[in-house]
Amino acid sequence: MATQKIWNGSEWVELKQNGTAVVGIEIDATDQKLKVYNEKGIKLDVNNTTIASMNDTTFSIHGDTLITGEATVQGELNVSGDVKASRFFGDLTGNSATATKLETTRQIELTGAVTGTGYFDGSGNISISTTSNNNASKGRTSTLIVAASNASEKSKDGADYVCSGQNDQIQIQEAINYLSQNTESGGAIFLTEGIYKISGAIRLYPSYTNGSKPVQIIGAGMGVTTLRRWGAQFGPLIDITSDGWESTDSLNYLIGNFSIDGMNIFYTSAQYPNLAGITIAAGGTMHSTQLIEKIQFLNHQMAGIYINESSQGLIIKDCHFANAGSTMIYNVSGAEVTIRDCFFRGTGMVDNGIAAEGERTIIDRCLFKNLATGVKMMSAGRITNCDFIQNTKTIDDLSGGGSLISNNYIQ
Repeated sequence: MATQKIWNGSEWVELKQNGTAVVGIEIDATDQKLKVYNEKGIKLDVNNTTIASMNDTTFSIHGDTLITGEATVQGELNVSGDVKASRFFGDLTGNSATATKLETTRQIELTGAVTGTGYFDGSGNISISTTSNNNASKGRTSTLIVAASNASEKSKDGADYVCSGQNDQIQIQEAINYLSQNTESGGAIFLTEGIYKISGAIRLYPSYTNGSKPVQIIGAGMGVTTLRRWGAQFGPLIDITSDGWESTDSLNYLIGNFSIDGMNIFYTSAQYPNLAGITIAAGGTMHSTQLIEKIQFLNHQMAGIYINESSQGLIIKDCHFANAGSTMIYNVSGAEVTIRDCFFRGTGMVDNGIAAEGERTIIDRCLFKNLATGVKMMSAGRITNCDFIQNTKTIDDLSGGGSLISNNYIQ
């Protein structure tokens, strides 16, 4: 090991303090190492410009310094300013402020109700064209959204069908048919806010009828979603039928949370069952829980709900009936029909609340006000916990006999 002297500007000297060199250069020919030491630090100047300096803890590069070849750093390298290199090896931590694009392009794939594929490399935004998967709902229930012509733009943008404001039953029926034919368990139609002009009957499948699946109709609220009779006399607004198929399914359908406006269309006696808000005709026996809930029936010149044939197990609850030209609920032959928590309000003239010919009609916790007749009970049934206020007749025609009438309030 040889120690070289340091040029101090006029001569080569070796600086020592207490016999120990404090500035010096050592050349180790065996390991091919050059050691430079100075207890106050070392600067590397080129043409009177410092390009590097170091002390016992820090090595600094000053200005723009080009390093060619490979540079290996053991430990941590702290750099203030920019570091430029054609390539980096190893892991880097932190975030890049800018990047042109990813080295490897990534595929983005959408699956489910819609499918689509896009490729992203970071160089710009991407758009993915999607395809509706018509089989997406098979094997489960599904919901389709139908928007009224006067619904909000937000509702229309999120809808599967948008009505035109004329013959709106067409779009509603298309949604019902799709769910009844393309799912294993049926589904629900959601009607957005707005007015639907109905000029033909909407047919609803309550159970697994001839291969059809049960479909529900649900609105955005009474007075918010309105089905309005429009045009000629065509029959009921909603026609529920099972075509004689016997069902043992529970909770086969739910329709509710909307209003039906009959628009006071005039009828003749021959058309009596054809101008109802809802007609239920099983054509067989439906041993099931069928629910009609939270529907407001307005301005019907005949029944709001007309129940025909063996519709067994029907529940009507939380419905409002007002301004009918005849009977608001007419149960011709439905067995074990339950009517609960409903409100019947008339004009005091020809309006009747309920006419029950079907066996075992149960009427509970209902309010009858300003009607010609509150209830006509023509078959054995039950009337309990109801309020009758300012009606011409409270309960009439108990010809069926055997009815339970209990705990009612009459004013």
